[in-house]
Amino acid sequence: CIRDSANAARITGHDHGAGAHDWASLTRATWLGAMPEPWHIDWLTGYAVTHTVFHLTDWGRLPGGLPADIAGYLRDWLPMWTDIWAETSQWDLMAELMIVGNCLPDPATEAEDWQRLAELQHADGLVPRDDKPVDDDPAQRFEDHQHTTIVAVVAGTIAVNRALNEPGRAAA
Repeated sequence: CIRDSANAARITGHDHGAGAHDWASLTRATWLGAMPEPWHIDWLTGYAVTHTVFHLTDWGRLPGGLPADIAGYLRDWLPMWTDIWAETSQWDLMAELMIVGNCLPDPATEAEDWQRLAELQHADGLVPRDDKPVDDDPAQRFEDHQHTTIVAVVAGTIAVNRALNEPGRAAA
């Protein structure tokens, strides 16, 4: 997608000159940029929202990359969306939304969400993607749940990093 390419160009120092990306236009061209009624979100759109935020903020490194109105929209609706995906046991999307919360200019996650993830985590560190049984075969366990486990680690890492780099702010 164009915003992924734009972020890659920014990270590598190639986002300059006449060909520089128009981040405002790219942002407004996304589902999130249009800020539709929040109940219009579905599972696939949820992932599009998370990745839009990841690229706009460079995984929380540039929280100012989110326009103020979009940051406010996310602050208002993330708790509801996180609860919905938790209720449906879509732990991967819930954890991605937790990353989004920590990419906001004023990070926002709820202690209950961290508790949910901690309670789901297996002794070997695996975080299941959903409520389906976890296979005992190590290769299948990895195949089925590696992404969610990584997403949970990234969520925690970004939360701790933001807390450590913003004096006076404690991680939720």
